[in-house]
Amino acid sequence: MAIDAQWSSVVLLCPFEGADGSTTITDVKGHVVTVAGNAQISTAQYPAGCSSSAKFDGNNDYLTISHADLALGTGDFDIDFPLYKAGETTTGAANAANIIDFRASDPSVAIQIAVDGGSGSVGANKVYLYVNGSVRITGTTSIGAAFKRVNLSRVSGVTRLFIDGVQEGSSYTDANNYTQTVANIGGRFAAISGDYRSLNGYLGPIRITKHGRGHSTTFTPDSLPFPRPMISGTVRDHLAAPVAKTVLVYDRSTNAYIGGANSDPTTGQYTFYPPDFGELKVERIDELADPYWSSVALAARLTGANGGTSFPVLVGPALSKTGTVTTTTTTPTTDPFGTGSSTLFTGAGSYLSTGANAAMLPGTCLYNFRVGVSVGA
Repeated sequence: MAIDAQWSSVVLLCPFEGADGSTTITDVKGHVVTVAGNAQISTAQYPAGCSSSAKFDGNNDYLTISHADLALGTGDFDIDFPLYKAGETTTGAANAANIIDFRASDPSVAIQIAVDGGSGSVGANKVYLYVNGSVRITGTTSIGAAFKRVNLSRVSGVTRLFIDGVQEGSSYTDANNYTQTVANIGGRFAAISGDYRSLNGYLGPIRITKHGRGHSTTFTPDSLPFPRPMISGTVRDHLAAPVAKTVLVYDRSTNAYIGGANSDPTTGQYTFYPPDFGELKVERIDELADPYWSSVALAARLTGANGGTSFPVLVGPALSKTGTVTTTTTTPTTDPFGTGSSTLFTGAGSYLSTGANAAMLPGTCLYNFRVGVSVGA
């Protein structure tokens, strides 16, 4: 497994991995990714080393990530991604498509990376950097139906654009303090006449690093996919056949338990993503269990005889009933765990509640957890 020595400085890493058509898009660093429009994972096109990418159809597709980590400040940074342009935005070839847009208004001291339309005024099919009302860098390579690796890097107050490791356009003297904490990927920060000027094409994995990794001269881009901490393996039984078991992962230096995973019953394979590239050890137990059971705050099966009104819990505080809530064997006849029963909520204020309970404390506030009702913040 490749190791990223600058992993602690990575503030965003979206691998864009998954099944074709999936709208589940994640950031490895744990920030929430909100999907708008028809943005999705695609296996139709992907850069070398990957098996999928993010697809945008040019019609109001984009991703939004909001977190303080995204404020790039005044230091070095590197924004790295492969780009494939399949066509124009729905507004036509005269308009650019947004790749990454940190703006909240325009003009503002914020980064916008875009690819111009085929008949655009900045540069046909060229990647460009726009900051505070002006185009600062324009590339020279036409972006089309093939992946090109794009890097925008600031080193010692100078920002440069690289395509496949070669600098293009002018160097931008850049002392800006980039304080924005929201990034839109694949679309503009706000609509123009109802249109977000979305990319019509594909993006490979995106990685943003601050306080390092910036480039100031020609370089060879590293291989994809971007490295991330990962442990994987195959579990077999005494006959060497694949088997479903639970593996537990421990920090090698402290022996602290950090998590675990269950192996696949057909292949025996498992994958676990630790928080960093530290040394770890893996142990298998001869059971199939929930490796995170010790961290569970509430677990209740919510099953029982038809018409039952008792809801015992496995872990956590007791559940009290408000309104009409019963276990049922007819609606539906089975639950996802195959117990033959489930819990029926009839609406009109019917729900189960823990009440205000310290067991539901996530770290900053006391939670009153309810099942079957939407609770305001």
